[in-house]
Parts: sequence; structure tokens; C-alpha cells
Amino acid sequence: APAPAPKVEEKKAPAPAPAAAATPFVKDAVIFLESKSTGKNLRIHADGKIDGNGGAGKWAKFKCHVEGKSVQLQNVGDEKHWLKINKDTKVLCVGIGGNQCKFNPELKDGHWFLNSELATGARIGIIESGEIKAGDNTGYGKDGQFTVKKAD
Repeated sequence: APAPAPKVEEKKAPAPAPAAAATPFVKDAVIFLESKSTGKNLRIHADGKIDGNGGAGKWAKFKCHVEGKSVQLQNVGDEKHWLKINKDTKVLCVGIGGNQCKFNPELKDGHWFLNSELATGARIGIIESGEIKAGDNTGYGKDGQFTVKKAD
């Protein structure tokens, strides 16, 4: 009788690498940026004042404009208002959609950080009262942490 064929051990395929978290910052997406410090949404008031005490209305909604790894965030309540960090003062303010309005979102420990593309070392920050924090004084603590949610 012929010898039995040697048993071939099946090699298991290596586990797939974990997929990179899908970015919520996609072209034309409308989002809320919920501040970890306040538990409320970032908003731009009609007069251009920015704070972290927003609800779910149009002033707290932002439309994403994506170019490469950078995103610009246009307010839905007033389309002339864009989030901006001034490259000189490193302060969050309202811009008109220029280069100082570009952010490089960074996901770290389950939270999003919005790093200014031009104001090196500055990111969007909100303190517990809802007031804005100096961009160059905002690190990776809760003041700089945001949860991004889709808005309808």
C-alpha cells in the first residue's frame, strides 16, 4: 500500500493590521465638535464670538473642506465665518477661509485634536467655562480634546 501523504499543517493567515480610524473630516461633511471640557459643542455666534457652550443648532455646525491632510471648518450659521488660529497671536478667531483656517486633525487616545497648520504648536482649546484657550497653551489635555459627531 502507498504511504499516506504527509500531513500538511495549515498556516493561519496573519491577523489583518487594525484599520486606521476613519476620519470624520471628509469633504462636505457637516459635523459638531464636542468639547471634552464642557461636554457641549464648539460654536461661532452670529457676532463672530467663539465658545464651547453650543447646542445642536446651526451655529455649532461646521462644514468640512478637505485638502490633503488639512481641513477647513466653515460655520453653517454664517458661511462667512471659518475657524482660524491667528499665526502670530495663536488665538482662535473667525477667519474667511484662508491659509490660517487650515487645521491638521490628530486622533490621540480616542479624541480629536485640531492642530493649526500655520501656527506651529497651536491647537483649538476650550476651558470648562466654555471660553477659548490660547492655542499655544493648549496641549493634549481635556481642553484640546474633541469628539466629532455627524450633524444632520
